[in-house]
Amino acid sequence: MTPVFGIAGRSGSGKTTLIEAMLPLLGARGLKVSVIKHSHHDFEMEPPGKDSARFRRAGAQEVMVASPFRYAIVHELRGASEPSLAEQVARLAPADLVLVEG
Repeated sequence: MTPVFGIAGRSGSGKTTLIEAMLPLLGARGLKVSVIKHSHHDFEMEPPGKDSARFRRAGAQEVMVASPFRYAIVHELRGASEPSLAEQVARLAPADLVLVEG
């Protein structure tokens, strides 16, 4: 199982800044590190009028946005329970460490 390290704190306490500083240091040691950012708020990966948002509104369960540089998958829960941390980690590509911010 991939090791998971959580960083929690109030909004504005520096969680993101800390993880930003940690990532290059861990990468320099040869570690592949992934990050899970937990939010209690709704979020959009692209502006509401873009194609991926339109596909989600039309009923797609998942939408992948892909380019030669990166890809992102947005999965609509549509009333289902939020996946557990273990389920979230399982969706990620293999890594040496997963940092969780929330």
